[in-house]
Amino acid sequence: MKEECSFYQHSIKEDDIIWQDDDRISALIERENIHFTRAFILKILSLFTDSTHIYMGSFAIRENDKTWKNSVLIPAGLAESFNFNRFITDINHLVSISRIDLISHLGVYLLSSPGWQKYKDGILEGVIKVASDILEHEFGLATVSGKVITPPPPVLPKQPSDVIYEILKQQGTPMHIDDIFTEFKKILPEHKYTSSKQLRPLLYQHDLITHKGRKSMYMLKEWKHIKSGTIRETIIEFLNAHDSPRAVGEITDHVLQYFPETNINSIRTSMIKDSKKRFKQYKNGCFGLSNKTYPDKTGDPATLGISNKPFDERLADLEKFISQNWHFPFSASTDQNETSLYRWWRLQCINFDQLTEGQKSEVERIKDQYADIDTEKKVYEWNSKYNMLINFLSDNQRMPSSGSIGLEKMLYDWYSRAKNDFKTNRLNDEQKKKYLKFEKLAKNPYSFTSTILNGRISK
Repeated sequence: MKEECSFYQHSIKEDDIIWQDDDRISALIERENIHFTRAFILKILSLFTDSTHIYMGSFAIRENDKTWKNSVLIPAGLAESFNFNRFITDINHLVSISRIDLISHLGVYLLSSPGWQKYKDGILEGVIKVASDILEHEFGLATVSGKVITPPPPVLPKQPSDVIYEILKQQGTPMHIDDIFTEFKKILPEHKYTSSKQLRPLLYQHDLITHKGRKSMYMLKEWKHIKSGTIRETIIEFLNAHDSPRAVGEITDHVLQYFPETNINSIRTSMIKDSKKRFKQYKNGCFGLSNKTYPDKTGDPATLGISNKPFDERLADLEKFISQNWHFPFSASTDQNETSLYRWWRLQCINFDQLTEGQKSEVERIKDQYADIDTEKKVYEWNSKYNMLINFLSDNQRMPSSGSIGLEKMLYDWYSRAKNDFKTNRLNDEQKKKYLKFEKLAKNPYSFTSTILNGRISK
Protein backbone atom coordinates (compact mmCIF):
# COMPACT_ATOMS: atom_id res chain seq x y z
CA MET A 1 0.00 0.00 0.00
CA LYS A 2 1.24 3.50 -0.84
CA GLU A 3 0.88 4.73 2.73
CA GLU A 4 3.20 1.95 3.90
CA CYS A 5 6.12 2.95 1.64
CA SER A 6 7.58 5.20 4.34
CA PHE A 7 7.98 2.15 6.58
CA TYR A 8 10.40 0.56 4.12
CA GLN A 9 12.11 3.83 3.33
CA HIS A 10 12.91 4.52 7.00
CA SER A 11 13.89 0.91 7.77
CA ILE A 12 17.10 1.34 5.71
CA LYS A 13 19.63 3.79 7.15
CA GLU A 14 21.86 5.92 4.94
CA ASP A 15 25.03 3.97 5.75
CA ASP A 16 23.44 0.48 5.56
CA ILE A 17 24.71 -2.05 3.01
CA ILE A 18 21.81 -4.36 2.11
CA TRP A 19 22.56 -7.65 0.31
CA GLN A 20 19.77 -9.80 -1.09
CA ASP A 21 20.27 -12.40 1.65
CA ASP A 22 19.85 -9.77 4.41
CA ASP A 23 17.56 -10.75 7.31
CA ARG A 24 15.42 -7.68 6.58
CA ILE A 25 14.60 -9.15 3.17
CA SER A 26 13.59 -12.43 4.85
CA ALA A 27 11.33 -10.54 7.27
CA LEU A 28 9.76 -8.59 4.43
CA ILE A 29 8.99 -11.81 2.51
CA GLU A 30 7.28 -13.24 5.58
CA ARG A 31 5.43 -9.98 6.39
CA GLU A 32 4.08 -9.51 2.87
CA ASN A 33 3.64 -13.24 2.15
CA ILE A 34 5.17 -12.79 -1.33
CA HIS A 35 7.08 -15.06 -3.70
CA PHE A 36 9.28 -12.57 -5.56
CA THR A 37 12.98 -13.29 -5.89
CA ARG A 38 15.21 -11.54 -3.37
CA ALA A 39 16.99 -9.65 -6.16
CA PHE A 40 13.64 -8.31 -7.41
CA ILE A 41 12.55 -7.31 -3.90
CA LEU A 42 15.82 -5.42 -3.44
CA LYS A 43 15.20 -3.65 -6.75
CA ILE A 44 11.78 -2.52 -5.49
CA LEU A 45 13.35 -1.25 -2.27
CA SER A 46 15.85 0.73 -4.33
CA LEU A 47 12.92 2.84 -5.62
CA PHE A 48 12.25 4.00 -2.03
CA THR A 49 15.94 4.68 -1.30
CA ASP A 50 17.11 6.19 -4.59
CA SER A 51 18.27 9.33 -2.78
CA THR A 52 20.57 7.46 -0.40
CA HIS A 53 21.54 4.18 -2.12
CA ILE A 54 22.60 2.81 -5.48
CA TYR A 55 21.42 -0.61 -6.64
CA MET A 56 23.93 -3.05 -8.19
CA GLY A 57 23.05 -6.50 -9.43
CA SER A 58 21.12 -8.49 -12.01
CA PHE A 59 18.38 -5.85 -12.49
CA ALA A 60 20.80 -2.95 -12.82
CA ILE A 61 20.64 -0.77 -15.92
CA ARG A 62 24.40 -0.62 -16.48
CA GLU A 63 25.78 -3.54 -18.47
CA ASN A 64 28.77 -4.06 -16.16
CA ASP A 65 26.50 -4.61 -13.16
CA LYS A 66 25.05 -7.71 -14.84
CA THR A 67 28.27 -9.58 -14.09
CA TRP A 68 27.31 -9.64 -10.38
CA LYS A 69 26.06 -12.93 -8.94
CA ASN A 70 24.08 -11.16 -6.19
CA SER A 71 22.23 -7.87 -5.77
CA VAL A 72 23.04 -5.17 -3.22
CA LEU A 73 22.10 -1.63 -2.12
CA ILE A 74 25.27 0.41 -1.57
CA PRO A 75 25.33 3.87 0.05
CA ALA A 76 25.42 6.40 -2.77
CA GLY A 77 28.46 8.23 -1.39
CA LEU A 78 30.55 5.05 -1.49
CA ALA A 79 29.39 3.97 -4.96
CA GLU A 80 30.06 7.43 -6.37
CA SER A 81 33.57 7.53 -4.89
CA PHE A 82 34.71 4.03 -5.83
CA ASN A 83 33.99 1.88 -8.91
CA PHE A 84 32.95 -1.45 -7.42
CA ASN A 85 32.28 -2.88 -10.89
CA ARG A 86 35.98 -2.33 -11.67
CA PHE A 87 36.85 -3.98 -8.34
CA ILE A 88 34.89 -7.11 -9.30
CA THR A 89 36.61 -7.21 -12.71
CA ASP A 90 40.05 -6.95 -11.07
CA ILE A 91 39.28 -9.71 -8.53
CA ASN A 92 37.90 -11.92 -11.31
CA HIS A 93 41.25 -11.58 -13.09
CA LEU A 94 43.23 -12.45 -9.94
CA VAL A 95 41.03 -15.50 -9.35
CA SER A 96 41.46 -16.65 -12.98
CA ILE A 97 45.28 -16.64 -12.62
CA SER A 98 45.20 -18.00 -9.03
CA ARG A 99 46.89 -14.89 -7.58
CA ILE A 100 44.52 -13.78 -4.81
CA ASP A 101 47.64 -13.85 -2.63
CA LEU A 102 48.60 -10.50 -4.23
CA ILE A 103 46.05 -8.87 -1.90
CA SER A 104 48.18 -9.01 1.24
CA HIS A 105 46.00 -6.38 2.94
CA LEU A 106 42.64 -5.21 1.59
CA GLY A 107 43.03 -1.60 2.73
CA VAL A 108 46.46 -1.23 1.13
CA TYR A 109 45.19 -2.86 -2.07
CA LEU A 110 42.20 -0.50 -2.29
CA LEU A 111 44.30 2.63 -1.68
CA SER A 112 46.40 1.82 -4.77
CA SER A 113 43.43 0.61 -6.82
CA PRO A 114 42.56 2.35 -10.13
CA GLY A 115 38.88 2.15 -9.14
CA TRP A 116 38.81 5.45 -7.29
CA GLN A 117 36.53 8.03 -8.87
CA LYS A 118 36.48 10.62 -6.05
CA TYR A 119 38.50 10.12 -2.90
CA LYS A 120 37.73 12.03 0.30
CA ASP A 121 38.71 11.76 3.95
CA GLY A 122 36.89 9.18 6.03
CA ILE A 123 35.51 7.19 3.09
CA LEU A 124 38.11 4.41 3.00
CA GLU A 125 36.56 2.49 5.91
CA GLY A 126 33.19 2.30 4.14
CA VAL A 127 34.79 1.21 0.84
CA ILE A 128 36.71 -1.52 2.68
CA LYS A 129 33.44 -2.76 4.22
CA VAL A 130 31.72 -3.00 0.79
CA ALA A 131 34.80 -4.60 -0.81
CA SER A 132 35.01 -7.13 2.02
CA ASP A 133 31.32 -7.97 1.52
CA ILE A 134 31.89 -8.36 -2.22
CA LEU A 135 34.76 -10.80 -1.61
CA GLU A 136 32.48 -12.84 0.67
CA HIS A 137 29.24 -12.78 -1.38
CA GLU A 138 30.64 -12.80 -4.91
CA PHE A 139 33.81 -14.90 -4.52
CA GLY A 140 33.41 -16.82 -1.25
CA LEU A 141 36.59 -15.22 0.18
CA ALA A 142 36.77 -14.22 3.84
CA THR A 143 38.73 -11.31 5.28
CA VAL A 144 40.15 -11.29 8.82
CA SER A 145 41.62 -8.07 10.24
CA GLY A 146 41.91 -6.67 6.73
CA LYS A 147 43.70 -9.71 5.33
CA VAL A 148 42.12 -11.84 2.61
CA ILE A 149 42.12 -15.51 3.58
CA THR A 150 43.24 -17.51 0.55
CA PRO A 151 41.52 -20.91 0.46
CA PRO A 152 43.84 -23.93 0.34
CA PRO A 153 44.42 -25.32 -3.16
CA PRO A 154 42.03 -28.14 -4.06
CA VAL A 155 43.31 -31.66 -3.73
CA LEU A 156 43.53 -32.74 -7.34
CA PRO A 157 43.16 -36.39 -8.31
CA LYS A 158 46.38 -38.14 -9.16
CA GLN A 159 47.24 -38.13 -12.84
CA PRO A 160 47.96 -41.57 -14.35
CA SER A 161 51.41 -40.48 -15.58
CA ASP A 162 52.33 -39.25 -12.09
CA VAL A 163 51.18 -42.54 -10.56
CA ILE A 164 53.41 -44.49 -12.97
CA TYR A 165 56.39 -42.32 -12.07
CA GLU A 166 55.76 -42.88 -8.34
CA ILE A 167 55.53 -46.64 -8.88
CA LEU A 168 58.93 -46.77 -10.62
CA LYS A 169 60.45 -44.36 -8.10
CA GLN A 170 59.40 -46.56 -5.20
CA GLN A 171 60.50 -49.78 -6.95
CA GLY A 172 63.97 -48.43 -7.68
CA THR A 173 64.62 -50.88 -10.52
CA PRO A 174 63.28 -51.35 -14.07
CA MET A 175 59.82 -52.91 -14.24
CA HIS A 176 57.88 -54.82 -16.87
CA ILE A 177 54.78 -53.04 -18.11
CA ASP A 178 52.56 -55.82 -16.71
CA ASP A 179 54.01 -55.31 -13.22
CA ILE A 180 53.59 -51.55 -13.53
CA PHE A 181 49.94 -52.06 -14.49
CA THR A 182 49.33 -54.33 -11.47
CA GLU A 183 50.57 -51.62 -9.10
CA PHE A 184 48.75 -48.95 -11.12
CA LYS A 185 45.35 -50.63 -10.55
CA LYS A 186 46.07 -50.94 -6.82
CA ILE A 187 46.41 -47.16 -6.60
CA LEU A 188 43.69 -46.26 -9.14
CA PRO A 189 41.31 -49.25 -9.08
CA GLU A 190 38.48 -47.27 -10.70
CA HIS A 191 40.56 -46.07 -13.66
CA LYS A 192 39.18 -46.92 -17.10
CA TYR A 193 42.32 -48.80 -18.24
CA THR A 194 41.80 -52.55 -18.28
CA SER A 195 45.03 -53.70 -19.91
CA SER A 196 48.72 -53.05 -19.34
CA LYS A 197 49.14 -52.20 -23.04
CA GLN A 198 47.02 -49.09 -22.53
CA LEU A 199 49.84 -47.64 -20.43
CA ARG A 200 52.27 -47.52 -23.37
CA PRO A 201 51.29 -44.02 -24.60
CA LEU A 202 51.79 -42.63 -21.08
CA LEU A 203 55.19 -44.31 -20.82
CA TYR A 204 56.30 -43.01 -24.22
CA GLN A 205 55.15 -39.45 -23.50
CA HIS A 206 56.58 -39.11 -19.99
CA ASP A 207 59.70 -36.93 -19.95
CA LEU A 208 61.20 -38.74 -16.95
CA ILE A 209 60.62 -42.35 -18.07
CA THR A 210 62.50 -44.33 -20.70
CA HIS A 211 62.58 -47.93 -21.92
CA LYS A 212 65.19 -50.51 -21.12
CA GLY A 213 65.63 -52.85 -24.05
CA ARG A 214 62.72 -53.90 -26.23
CA LYS A 215 60.97 -56.30 -23.86
CA SER A 216 58.48 -53.86 -22.31
CA MET A 217 60.85 -52.91 -19.51
CA TYR A 218 60.78 -49.31 -18.30
CA MET A 219 62.89 -47.23 -15.93
CA LEU A 220 63.49 -43.64 -14.80
CA LYS A 221 65.95 -41.52 -16.75
CA GLU A 222 67.36 -40.23 -13.47
CA TRP A 223 68.76 -43.68 -12.63
CA LYS A 224 72.36 -43.20 -13.70
CA HIS A 225 73.42 -46.53 -12.19
CA ILE A 226 71.18 -48.46 -14.62
CA LYS A 227 71.71 -48.64 -18.36
CA SER A 228 68.74 -47.37 -20.36
CA GLY A 229 67.97 -47.76 -24.03
CA THR A 230 68.25 -50.85 -26.22
CA ILE A 231 70.92 -53.46 -26.83
CA ARG A 232 71.80 -51.82 -30.15
CA GLU A 233 72.21 -48.43 -28.48
CA THR A 234 74.57 -50.01 -25.96
CA ILE A 235 76.59 -51.62 -28.79
CA ILE A 236 76.86 -48.27 -30.61
CA GLU A 237 78.07 -46.57 -27.44
CA PHE A 238 80.73 -49.29 -26.99
CA LEU A 239 81.95 -49.17 -30.61
CA ASN A 240 82.09 -45.37 -30.54
CA ALA A 241 84.62 -45.63 -27.73
CA HIS A 242 87.06 -47.66 -29.92
CA ASP A 243 89.05 -46.70 -33.02
CA SER A 244 88.87 -50.16 -34.60
CA PRO A 245 86.19 -52.82 -35.06
CA ARG A 246 85.75 -55.18 -32.11
CA ALA A 247 85.22 -58.92 -31.97
CA VAL A 248 81.65 -60.03 -31.35
CA GLY A 249 82.78 -61.79 -28.15
CA GLU A 250 84.20 -58.53 -26.80
CA ILE A 251 81.02 -56.70 -27.71
CA THR A 252 78.95 -59.39 -25.99
CA ASP A 253 80.97 -59.15 -22.77
CA HIS A 254 80.19 -55.45 -22.60
CA VAL A 255 76.49 -55.82 -23.37
CA LEU A 256 75.98 -58.63 -20.82
CA GLN A 257 76.83 -56.21 -18.04
CA TYR A 258 73.58 -54.41 -18.70
CA PHE A 259 71.46 -57.05 -20.45
CA PRO A 260 72.35 -60.39 -18.82
CA GLU A 261 69.34 -62.10 -20.44
CA THR A 262 70.81 -61.89 -23.96
CA ASN A 263 73.53 -64.00 -25.64
CA ILE A 264 76.23 -63.78 -28.31
CA ASN A 265 74.04 -65.15 -31.13
CA SER A 266 71.26 -62.65 -30.39
CA ILE A 267 73.75 -59.77 -30.33
CA ARG A 268 75.32 -60.82 -33.64
CA THR A 269 71.87 -61.12 -35.27
CA SER A 270 70.84 -57.75 -33.86
CA MET A 271 73.78 -56.04 -35.58
CA ILE A 272 73.33 -57.88 -38.89
CA LYS A 273 69.59 -57.18 -39.12
CA ASP A 274 69.73 -53.56 -38.05
CA SER A 275 67.37 -51.80 -40.50
CA LYS A 276 69.22 -48.48 -40.10
CA LYS A 277 72.46 -50.18 -41.25
CA ARG A 278 74.51 -48.67 -38.47
CA PHE A 279 76.92 -51.64 -38.29
CA LYS A 280 79.55 -53.11 -40.63
CA GLN A 281 80.68 -56.71 -40.47
CA TYR A 282 84.31 -57.38 -41.42
CA LYS A 283 86.03 -60.50 -42.77
CA ASN A 284 87.87 -61.13 -39.56
CA GLY A 285 84.55 -61.56 -37.67
CA CYS A 286 84.64 -58.12 -36.11
CA PHE A 287 81.97 -55.43 -36.16
CA GLY A 288 82.29 -51.66 -36.48
CA LEU A 289 80.12 -48.64 -37.14
CA SER A 290 79.17 -47.74 -40.70
CA ASN A 291 79.68 -44.00 -40.04
CA LYS A 292 83.28 -44.44 -38.84
CA THR A 293 86.45 -44.74 -40.92
CA TYR A 294 88.77 -47.57 -39.89
CA PRO A 295 92.30 -48.53 -41.04
CA ASP A 296 92.44 -50.43 -44.37
CA LYS A 297 93.62 -53.65 -42.67
CA THR A 298 90.10 -54.18 -41.38
CA GLY A 299 89.05 -55.28 -44.88
CA ASP A 300 85.85 -54.67 -46.82
CA PRO A 301 82.50 -54.80 -45.13
CA ALA A 302 80.60 -58.01 -45.58
CA THR A 303 77.04 -58.06 -46.82
CA LEU A 304 74.56 -57.22 -44.09
CA GLY A 305 71.38 -59.19 -43.58
CA ILE A 306 67.80 -58.06 -44.18
CA SER A 307 66.97 -54.42 -43.49
CA ASN A 308 63.43 -54.78 -42.16
CA LYS A 309 62.75 -54.21 -38.48
CA PRO A 310 60.96 -57.02 -36.59
CA PHE A 311 57.21 -56.64 -36.20
CA ASP A 312 57.33 -55.69 -32.49
CA GLU A 313 59.88 -52.91 -33.09
CA ARG A 314 57.89 -51.51 -35.99
CA LEU A 315 54.72 -51.63 -33.89
CA ALA A 316 56.51 -49.75 -31.10
CA ASP A 317 57.57 -47.10 -33.63
CA LEU A 318 53.95 -46.76 -34.79
CA GLU A 319 52.59 -46.39 -31.26
CA LYS A 320 55.26 -43.86 -30.37
CA PHE A 321 54.37 -41.84 -33.48
CA ILE A 322 50.67 -41.86 -32.56
CA SER A 323 51.34 -40.79 -28.96
CA GLN A 324 53.54 -37.91 -30.11
CA ASN A 325 51.42 -36.65 -33.04
CA TRP A 326 47.96 -37.83 -31.98
CA HIS A 327 47.09 -39.15 -35.41
CA PHE A 328 48.01 -42.19 -37.51
CA PRO A 329 50.80 -41.70 -40.06
CA PHE A 330 49.60 -40.17 -43.32
CA SER A 331 50.52 -41.28 -46.83
CA ALA A 332 51.16 -37.72 -47.99
CA SER A 333 53.92 -36.38 -45.75
CA THR A 334 57.30 -34.69 -46.13
CA ASP A 335 58.60 -36.94 -43.35
CA GLN A 336 59.94 -40.18 -44.87
CA ASN A 337 59.65 -41.99 -41.55
CA GLU A 338 55.93 -41.12 -41.43
CA THR A 339 55.24 -42.36 -44.96
CA SER A 340 57.25 -45.51 -44.22
CA LEU A 341 55.17 -46.17 -41.11
CA TYR A 342 52.01 -45.54 -43.12
CA ARG A 343 52.98 -48.15 -45.74
CA TRP A 344 53.94 -50.68 -43.06
CA TRP A 345 50.69 -50.23 -41.12
CA ARG A 346 48.62 -50.46 -44.30
CA LEU A 347 50.35 -53.74 -45.22
CA GLN A 348 49.57 -55.20 -41.80
CA CYS A 349 45.88 -54.36 -42.27
CA ILE A 350 45.79 -55.69 -45.86
CA ASN A 351 47.71 -58.91 -45.02
CA PHE A 352 46.01 -59.42 -41.68
CA ASP A 353 45.17 -63.08 -42.39
CA GLN A 354 48.87 -63.85 -42.97
CA LEU A 355 49.95 -62.54 -39.53
CA THR A 356 50.57 -64.75 -36.51
CA GLU A 357 47.92 -64.87 -33.81
CA GLY A 358 50.05 -62.65 -31.59
CA GLN A 359 50.53 -60.11 -34.37
CA LYS A 360 46.81 -60.13 -35.17
CA SER A 361 46.07 -59.45 -31.51
CA GLU A 362 48.42 -56.45 -31.53
CA VAL A 363 46.92 -55.01 -34.73
CA GLU A 364 43.42 -55.32 -33.26
CA ARG A 365 44.61 -53.68 -30.04
CA ILE A 366 45.98 -50.66 -31.91
CA LYS A 367 42.72 -50.31 -33.86
CA ASP A 368 40.59 -50.49 -30.69
CA GLN A 369 42.83 -48.41 -28.43
CA TYR A 370 43.18 -45.59 -30.94
CA ALA A 371 39.76 -45.83 -32.54
CA ASP A 372 39.12 -42.12 -31.93
CA ILE A 373 42.43 -41.02 -33.47
CA ASP A 374 42.32 -39.55 -36.99
CA THR A 375 43.57 -41.82 -39.76
CA GLU A 376 42.98 -39.44 -42.68
CA LYS A 377 44.88 -36.21 -43.19
CA LYS A 378 41.78 -34.26 -44.29
CA VAL A 379 39.87 -35.27 -41.16
CA TYR A 380 42.85 -34.41 -38.96
CA GLU A 381 43.22 -30.97 -40.56
CA TRP A 382 39.45 -30.31 -40.24
CA ASN A 383 39.56 -31.13 -36.51
CA SER A 384 42.68 -28.99 -36.03
CA LYS A 385 41.00 -25.96 -37.62
CA TYR A 386 37.86 -26.61 -35.57
CA ASN A 387 39.88 -26.61 -32.33
CA MET A 388 41.66 -23.39 -33.40
CA LEU A 389 38.26 -21.76 -34.01
CA ILE A 390 37.05 -22.89 -30.56
CA ASN A 391 40.17 -21.36 -29.00
CA PHE A 392 39.65 -18.10 -30.91
CA LEU A 393 36.05 -17.89 -29.71
CA SER A 394 37.13 -18.54 -26.11
CA ASP A 395 40.00 -16.03 -26.16
CA ASN A 396 38.20 -13.21 -28.01
CA GLN A 397 34.53 -13.87 -27.15
CA ARG A 398 33.54 -13.20 -30.75
CA MET A 399 33.61 -14.80 -34.19
CA PRO A 400 36.41 -14.10 -36.72
CA SER A 401 35.58 -11.15 -38.97
CA SER A 402 35.61 -11.06 -42.77
CA GLY A 403 37.90 -8.03 -42.98
CA SER A 404 40.64 -9.57 -40.85
CA ILE A 405 44.11 -10.78 -41.85
CA GLY A 406 46.45 -13.59 -40.89
CA LEU A 407 45.17 -16.36 -38.63
CA GLU A 408 41.80 -14.69 -38.07
CA LYS A 409 41.19 -14.43 -41.83
CA MET A 410 42.12 -18.11 -42.25
CA LEU A 411 39.65 -19.11 -39.51
CA TYR A 412 36.91 -16.94 -41.05
CA ASP A 413 37.39 -18.58 -44.46
CA TRP A 414 37.46 -22.06 -42.93
CA TYR A 415 34.28 -21.41 -40.95
CA SER A 416 32.53 -20.17 -44.12
CA ARG A 417 33.49 -23.38 -45.95
CA ALA A 418 32.41 -25.54 -43.00
CA LYS A 419 29.06 -23.73 -42.87
CA ASN A 420 28.51 -24.29 -46.59
CA ASP A 421 29.56 -27.96 -46.30
CA PHE A 422 27.03 -28.41 -43.50
CA LYS A 423 24.23 -26.91 -45.58
CA THR A 424 25.14 -29.09 -48.58
CA ASN A 425 25.48 -32.23 -46.43
CA ARG A 426 29.19 -32.71 -47.14
CA LEU A 427 30.23 -33.22 -43.50
CA ASN A 428 30.40 -36.62 -41.83
CA ASP A 429 28.27 -37.34 -38.74
CA GLU A 430 30.99 -36.42 -36.24
CA GLN A 431 31.74 -33.15 -38.04
CA LYS A 432 28.04 -32.28 -38.11
CA LYS A 433 27.82 -32.72 -34.33
CA LYS A 434 30.86 -30.51 -33.79
CA TYR A 435 29.55 -27.86 -36.17
CA LEU A 436 26.16 -27.70 -34.41
CA LYS A 437 27.88 -27.55 -31.03
CA PHE A 438 30.02 -24.64 -32.19
CA GLU A 439 27.03 -22.71 -33.55
CA LYS A 440 25.39 -23.06 -30.15
CA LEU A 441 28.50 -21.83 -28.35
CA ALA A 442 29.00 -18.94 -30.79
CA LYS A 443 25.62 -17.47 -29.82
CA ASN A 444 26.88 -16.78 -26.30
CA PRO A 445 30.73 -16.74 -26.34
CA TYR A 446 30.99 -15.01 -22.97
CA SER A 447 28.99 -17.74 -21.25
CA PHE A 448 31.12 -20.31 -23.08
CA THR A 449 34.34 -18.76 -21.75
CA SER A 450 32.98 -18.62 -18.21
CA THR A 451 31.98 -22.25 -18.42
CA ILE A 452 35.47 -23.26 -19.52
CA LEU A 453 37.04 -21.28 -16.66
CA ASN A 454 34.76 -23.05 -14.22
CA GLY A 455 35.98 -26.38 -15.56
CA ARG A 456 32.59 -27.77 -16.48
CA ILE A 457 33.45 -28.52 -20.11
CA SER A 458 36.63 -28.81 -22.14
CA LYS A 459 37.44 -27.16 -25.44
